[in-house]
Amino acid sequence: MPCVYELPPYVFITDNDENHVGVWDDQQQEWCSDYIEDLEYRKKERELVFNTRKFAPIAYIQSKTTDFPYD
Repeated sequence: MPCVYELPPYVFITDNDENHVGVWDDQQQEWCSDYIEDLEYRKKERELVFNTRKFAPIAYIQSKTTDFPYD
């Protein structure tokens, strides 16, 4: 069964963003996307749909400069 996460309206996303979801890895003390599979972003619903092989805290990961693009 896939996980479905609705992004709150205050999360800014552009059409050029690459969507990433991470699972917290206690051993490495960092977010890891290795456990995330079949990630799909449903733009109209603002939903991330994915499968995970590890149950732990999960986060939507994006660039710090999403709303301030560099040329």
